[in-house]
Parts: sequence; structure tokens; C-alpha cells
Amino acid sequence: MTSLTSQSHHLPSVASCASNLLTFDVEHWYEGFRYRDLDGWQGYPPRDDRMVERLLDKLGDTGQHSTMFFTGRYAEEFPHVVRRAAQEGHEIASHSYSHRVLSRMGSIGAFKEDFLRSVAILEDISGCKVKGYRAPKWSIFHLNYIEVLNVLHEAGLDYDSSVFPRIYGGVEKVYPHQVDLGGGVKIWELPATTYPFFGFRLPVAGGLYFRLFPAWVTRKSMDFCQINNQPSIIYLHPYDLDATCPRLPGGNQLFQWLRYHGVDTAFDRLVVMLQQYRFSTMSDWVNNYNRVMPLKHLEDQ
Repeated sequence: MTSLTSQSHHLPSVASCASNLLTFDVEHWYEGFRYRDLDGWQGYPPRDDRMVERLLDKLGDTGQHSTMFFTGRYAEEFPHVVRRAAQEGHEIASHSYSHRVLSRMGSIGAFKEDFLRSVAILEDISGCKVKGYRAPKWSIFHLNYIEVLNVLHEAGLDYDSSVFPRIYGGVEKVYPHQVDLGGGVKIWELPATTYPFFGFRLPVAGGLYFRLFPAWVTRKSMDFCQINNQPSIIYLHPYDLDATCPRLPGGNQLFQWLRYHGVDTAFDRLVVMLQQYRFSTMSDWVNNYNRVMPLKHLEDQ
């Protein structure tokens, strides 16, 4: 197989390659430990701004823009990062306030309170209207899906990006589509990218899978999306790219492996992609969908 670094691509223009969407879930590095009630992270000094600032530097160097889904908690602690991202042309979107999965919120009312709190903080800091949402840990179906989307619509959002298609089977659509909320109201859903492979949907789009699969798999899925006018959505957490992130004990061996596998080389892999592909934001795609709608949906392949 051919490695990503051996490929030579001419960097396309934004207009011809608006279907590559780069997104970051910007949360504290210890959220995975906090979610599992594991201790040890509390003693570390604040450090979450460093990796995002490094990302912003590299995105600026390569002329790329991204959608950054910030948690409200992160934004409160590092407002300068949110402000800088907005000033440099990145889209500011919501990743909740508390980074609690929706099932732990318990009700649609609690979800709404958490979500609106995040939006108010992000808009106040950035001076930008929040247009998108991504649920922590893709937990959009932990509450009533349509009720959640109605909350987003009522707040003036254009899209949700919280659906992670199942590897095998499942009825959820694997391509961007508009969800009918009734009364002629619709909102966009932009699921994570999967790649069809012998009846399976390989979750190649980011996070652990960006670190787990060889680089050529990510490249192949992006090129396949490009051919089909299917938007390729890359999602990453800053800690996926941070080789200096603290390595805490706790949890089982599988969790430790999933959390740290491939972290040492992930940033360099991302840099190569930034040099080879042109990326834009989710709002850019939503606002221009008529010229980049899929010719043939990936789930039909």
C-alpha cells in the first residue's frame, strides 16, 4: 500500500474542494478520564490552550479553515483561544457546555439549559453567531432526536453534526441530509464520514480511527468522497494530536490503548493532509450545498 506521505497532490482551490470539512472537538484533555470517574488529572496545571494554539498556527500557515466545536467550560477557561479562532476565520460551534453525554443530562430541559449556556458563552466571547452543534461522544440519540434538533433550530442553528453511523447495519443516513422537523421546518444533519468496505462502514474520519488506520485509508476515503461530491468530514480532538499530553494510569488496558495509540505521529499526519487537501468549514458547505450535493450517496456503493 502507498503511504500518505509519498503522495504528491496539487492543493485545490477552495471552490473546487469545498467538500473536505475539517472539524475539531475542543474540550479539556482529561474529559475521557472524568467521564469514567478516574482521578489523577486534577493535579495538572491548565494546558489545553497550547495544542489548540499550535493548531491555529499550522492552519494559518497552510491557509486552511476549520469548524471548532468548543465546550462552554473550555471557552470560559481559555477565552483567548476562542477569540483568536474566530478572528482567524474559523467557525465557532457548540460542543455543549459541560461535555456530559445526553443520557446523563436526563431530560430535554436539562439538555436545552446546557446547550443554550454554551451558545451564550461562545457568542459573547467570539462575537459570532453559533450555527452548529455536536453532541459529546456522539450521544445525539440518548434523548429524543427530533426534540433535540428542535432545540437547535429554535436557537437559530443551521445544522447538527452528532450522528456517528454504526459500523454494520443501522438505519441512519450516512450522508448529509435535511431532517424534517414538521411544519416545513428542516435542519441539516452532517454525519461523520464512513467508508464502505465489504458491507461494513469503516469509521475512518478521525479521532481514534485517524490514529488507528494507516494514512492511506484516510486519504482513500477522502478521495472517494471527492469523486462522489460527498463531503468528507475529518474530526479530531486536540489531545489526539498532542504527543506531550499527560499519560495517566487508570481504566483497563483497552481504554489506555485507545486513548494513546498513534498520538505521537498524529500531528505530523495532519500537517501532510493540510498540505495536500483544501478544507473548509461546515457552515461553508451548508451555505453552498447546491453545488456540492452528492452525485451518488456512499451508502449506495
